Amino acid sequence: MDSEGVNFSMPVTPGYGGSFGGGFGNDWAWIIILLLAFGGGFGGYGGGFDGLYPWMNNSQNINDGFRDQMLGTQISGIQSAITSGFNDVNVGILSSVNGLQSQLAQCCCDNRLATCQTQNLVATESAATRAAIQSQTQAILDKMCQDKIDAKNEKIVELNNRINALESNNYIQNALTAQTQYVIGLYPPPAAV
Repeated sequence: MDSEGVNFSMPVTPGYGGSFGGGFGNDWAWIIILLLAFGGGFGGYGGGFDGLYPWMNNSQNINDGFRDQMLGTQISGIQSAITSGFNDVNVGILSSVNGLQSQLAQCCCDNRLATCQTQNLVATESAATRAAIQSQTQAILDKMCQDKIDAKNEKIVELNNRINALESNNYIQNALTAQTQYVIGLYPPPAAV
């Protein structure tokens, strides 16, 4: 892995892990040593690397292969980072949307509750206002009725007093009439001449 976090893989087996020094086991390096020791063997005696030159000249192709693999790995890393970035953006957007959905749902519930509470408050206040008005109206009507009853009772008392006075006057008048008749009976008026 390089400093940018890109993984590299090697397309060949490294030369340090085998049995080269231990009797040329499964290693292919002994072939190269034999070819060097016998002068190449493919281009005639003393041909050196002539017979191997086309194979040895593939170093540019090998370099290109390593470079292509490195570029492919880097491109894969970039694609992975972009995909991961888009996934992160998608997750962020979905989280925001879910958060907004939750907030909107809570806001809706809060508004419904507030509306219900307001309606209940208005209904309660209306009922209380109606009850207060009814109570005050009843108190006013009761006071007016009581005033009328009191006025009627006062008039009745006044009339009873007049009746009593008249009865007393009649009694006195009757008594005086009776007394006058008695006196006249005792002292008859002189006869007219």
